[in-house]
This record gives sequence, structure tokens and C-alpha cells, in this order.
Amino acid sequence: MKRAPRSLQHHVLYRKYNGQDSEISALLGKCGLNSQAIEACDAVVAVLDGPDVDSGTAAEIGYAHARGKMIIGYRGDFRLAADNIGSTVNLQVEYFIKASGGAIASSLADLTHALQTMSRASTGA
Repeated sequence: MKRAPRSLQHHVLYRKYNGQDSEISALLGKCGLNSQAIEACDAVVAVLDGPDVDSGTAAEIGYAHARGKMIIGYRGDFRLAADNIGSTVNLQVEYFIKASGGAIASSLADLTHALQTMSRASTGA
């Protein structure tokens, strides 16, 4: 997942909680870094895999949308994760992604294409 954006010369901030931090204050500090990173970025790529979108990822998607960032979702998971027929994921999450001007990619090739399109649009190429 990290290779596609890097191959297009994008900076990647990979968020993963390793479960080794035992103090709530340390975890809350990481959340503050997430919001700072979202504010500083041009766009967000969110992994939407799982039986339901991770609640932290959903919050970051909502925050990114509120800050006017483009969001590209990646869902390579075959399991049903939508509450409504015709949706790919939770309807509100899908709305924020599409309303941001982004899309949901279902393969790494689609993700790469979406990132290339975004890059061309931002450079005017």
C-alpha cells in the first residue's frame, strides 16, 4: 500500500497504532499529530478495508473533508461493509470522500491512477 504513493513522488505519512503505548495521554498526543498532518497535507488516502471502516479512519475522513482536503479511499476488501444497497462503505464516509472531489479505489492500479490524476490537477499538467 505504501509503494504506490511513493512511486509517484508523494510523501507518505503512515499512521498505525502499535498498541505499546499504555498511557492515554500518549495516545491523545498521537491524535493531535494526526490532525496536524491532515491540516498540512494536500490530500488524504484512507484505507477502508475491514467489515466496517475503522472509527479513527472515519473521523480522519470527516476532519479532512471539513478542512477542504481531497480524500481518496482504498478498499481492496471483498467483504460487504455498507449499510445501504449500492454503497461501497458507510454512506457518510462515502459521501465525505466523493464530496471532497475524491473517489474510492478498489485496486492498487485504481489507486495509482487516482493519485496520478490528482498530481496532474495540482501541477496543472
